[in-house]
Formats: sequence, C-alpha cells, structure tokens
Amino acid sequence: MILRFEEIKKITVGAPYMENTDEGMRFYKYNPNLFSVWTNHRKVFGQRVRSTTGIRLDFHTNSRRMDLEIAERSRFEIYIDGLFRYSMRDTEKLSVDIYTSLDQPLDDVRITIYFPSHDEGIIKSLELDDGAYVKPHKFDKKILFMGDSITQGWASEFDSLSYANRLSRYFNADSVIQGVGGACFYDDCLEKLPFEPDWVIVAYGTNDFKTYNSLEDFNIHLRAYMSKLSVLYGDKKVFVISPIWREDRTPKDRLTFEECRHAIISEAQENGFIHLDGSCLVPHDLSFYTDGLHPNDTGFYVYANNLIKALDKELNT
Repeated sequence: MILRFEEIKKITVGAPYMENTDEGMRFYKYNPNLFSVWTNHRKVFGQRVRSTTGIRLDFHTNSRRMDLEIAERSRFEIYIDGLFRYSMRDTEKLSVDIYTSLDQPLDDVRITIYFPSHDEGIIKSLELDDGAYVKPHKFDKKILFMGDSITQGWASEFDSLSYANRLSRYFNADSVIQGVGGACFYDDCLEKLPFEPDWVIVAYGTNDFKTYNSLEDFNIHLRAYMSKLSVLYGDKKVFVISPIWREDRTPKDRLTFEECRHAIISEAQENGFIHLDGSCLVPHDLSFYTDGLHPNDTGFYVYANNLIKALDKELNT
C-alpha cells in the first residue's frame, strides 16, 4: 500500500508546515511566509531555510518491507529500531527488508527516516505491505531548537548524528530543529509556530561575532531578539547556549569574542532564560572540529553528551 499525503503527515516529525506538490511531498522547518525575510538578510538563506534539517518520519509498523522514493539523491538516513541501517546518498529509490538486528521479523518495528539537513528532501512515495498498520511514535516531550550552522549539523558526516538530533533521541523528543547556516540573532525571522514546545534551545552568536563591528551594534540586535523570544516563549523553559569555542577569535574591530559571549549570557539571564555555557561543551582542540568552527561527528558526540549533562543538572536542581 502507498501511504497518502494525510497518512504521511501523521508520522512526520519536525515539519510544522507541509504541502503536496507535483514534484512530491515538501516539508518545512520554517513558515514559507518567512522565506523572503530570510533572503533579505542573505541570498543564500533562501535555500538554507528550505533545507529539511531535523525533519523525519517516525512510526511503528508490522510491515515486512518498505519502498521509499525521493525526488532526487540526497542524504536520507534510515534507522530500524534505533539502529542506523541505510543511507540514500547514491539512490533515489530504496527497497528495504525490515528486520531486527537478529534478522528476525517482529510484529512491531520502529522506523525512523531522517531527512537531509542541508538539502530540501522531497518524498515522492512511501510504500508498505498491504494491510500493514502504521502508528506514529509516541514522544515524551517537545523541543524547539533555534540556531546557526552548528545547530543545522554543518559538516557532520551523518546528518542524524548532529547534536540536536542526538539530543532529541536521548530525550525521546518530538523536535523542530531550525538551524540555518550563517544565521545571527534575527528577530524578524522569529515567529510563533504551530508547535508548542516544552523546551526552547537557542544557540546563536558565533556569526554575530564576525558580523557586527561594535558591542553597541550587536546589543541592538541581541536585545530585540531576546525581547521577542520572551514574548513568544517566555512561558516555556528556555535555554540559551553561549557560543562554543572556535579557533578564529580575532576581534571584529571593537567586538571581541568574549564580549559577544558575555553579552549573550547577560541578556539571557535578564530575560529569565537559563544560560548553558557553550565553552564547556566541546573540547578546545582542533581534532574535534572540521574547520576550527564546526564540530565533526566526534565533536557533535561530545557536544551532545555534555549538553545532556548540563540539561539534566539544570532540570534536577
């Protein structure tokens, strides 16, 4: 049986907005009405906000097989019962025999299909055995991530291994991951979603450090963002991660990296948000990075583990 669009919607995670087009089913982490706003900041954002970062299909089934067709080759990654099993980097069609790690069919198997973090993943069709059941996975909480390329999972060898995806799996969370490479604290791109999170995790700053010439200029944008964030999500538990270590910390005129970090910490606390120290999350060692800025898969592993510890500490005190 081929799942209809409405059936796909029920098992979709991380896409507050969806549409069915002639090309296939499209999934959005941002409101399409904001695409032009993003493009006004930088032309390249027009594509990056359309990328399907953090979006996945997550369901349980008794089907013995699954056939997936996508519009074009991209980094779809498929987990079966929590184990990475397939990648679609080199094909547009994939036929999967669904087995457990012991190669024995079960009456209930969890399938998680991660969409590409840097491309626009478009599904043409998803087919299961005739008569098989499809049940959406049940989550324990909802998390909204907002951030730059690091939140998007930039340079991760496997998109499903970014810190935000790892964190979502650990907390069994229904999450929306609004990571956009190159983004700063843009208050005009901040909008209430048709998604009510329990937690909001915000991680900007490293691009702001390289964008604004002075602390005064940076503070204007930072305060506008934090003020709007407070209006939209002040009733939620909001965590603000200050920028992680980066190799290039050369000051932009009068704005130093530490001034940028301290401004974020101060403004977060002023608004009643919980600050998590990014400088303690990833080792200050280039072997954990791809380019001195973006963590590699090992860096993301350490990032996620340390972030989980920091969150657990805050939630249990």
